[in-house]
Amino acid sequence: MSLKIGEEMLLYIHIPYCDSKCHYCSFNSFVDKFESRQNYMLALERQLLFELQRFEVKEKEIESLFIGGGTPSTIAPKLYEPIFKIVHPLLKSDAEITTEANPNSATKSWLQGMFNLGVNRLSFGVQSFQKEKLKGLNRSHTPQEAIDAIKNAKKIGFENISLDLIYNYQGDTEEILKKDIAQAFRLPINHISAYELTIESGTKFYSKPEAKQENENLAFFVADEIKRQGFKQYEISNFG
Repeated sequence: MSLKIGEEMLLYIHIPYCDSKCHYCSFNSFVDKFESRQNYMLALERQLLFELQRFEVKEKEIESLFIGGGTPSTIAPKLYEPIFKIVHPLLKSDAEITTEANPNSATKSWLQGMFNLGVNRLSFGVQSFQKEKLKGLNRSHTPQEAIDAIKNAKKIGFENISLDLIYNYQGDTEEILKKDIAQAFRLPINHISAYELTIESGTKFYSKPEAKQENENLAFFVADEIKRQGFKQYEISNFG
């Protein structure tokens, strides 16, 4: 959990659980401690109360709440209820409330539950719509699950939906990435984050550096292809 004090008041909440550990992931996450989820959320609630008091956070002062991970969609909406009960009075009326989600665990009921709590933006970890690439990255969802989850989110009422893509994984070509981007734009999204694969110490890929290919031309290709679809690049990896 972190708070930013300054020109803006931002709140970040970390959920350290995942269905599988992606081979490129160096974040704090666990695939074997699911029995601790309820206790973790209780501890998170206590820490949140402490931090809000310590920083003397006032009503309607928080501009943005981001729930990241790990995989926030591995936690049932009802376990988030105490957190949202605390935070809601502190959020500005136009606050952006974002949660990350993975397609396989972002079920219709989970999406509906988070929407009911007030979440107004979703960031889906998709990475690719290519089955073999997902397998190589050790993603726990299928291409169709990603498509269905994003469509379900739109049907439920989410207006702001983002997805992540990864490029420069071994075997990536312009053709493969063009297919991924084209599929992304067939979905009801208004934001894309496109990240070049990086190899971090302690990850599965650290002992398999050939998983990353060096092709800087693909970075330009991905950016140009996304911009060609009408999105503007406002950061090196972010388009909306």
